[in-house]
Amino acid sequence: MRARLFFLCSLGCLGALGCGASEPREADIFHDPALRASEVEPASEDDRAVLARLASDPAPGALEVGGSTYEIDAAYAAASGRRCRHVRDGSAERLACETTEGWRFVPGLLGGP
Repeated sequence: MRARLFFLCSLGCLGALGCGASEPREADIFHDPALRASEVEPASEDDRAVLARLASDPAPGALEVGGSTYEIDAAYAAASGRRCRHVRDGSAERLACETTEGWRFVPGLLGGP
């Protein structure tokens, strides 16, 4: 009986240690690079400046950058586990998500950048 109890307690401890492990890397989850989240290059220096400004977590609304006005939506938790925001410049709407390297534009789910 004691051996069985010891064995069960040992399994519980090992399970608890495994649950406390660090988050898996994206490369470990998506072995095929084609399945990994991709990025869309900024089209201009103003786009790069918008991405840099997102790091300061601006309030939703108008964001003036380089003489252009960008409409920024509130950040939300995406299914990918990242924080994302919709960014509109005129009629173009793009999605920006936070990565370990900063904010990046990503392809939209409904096709196109």
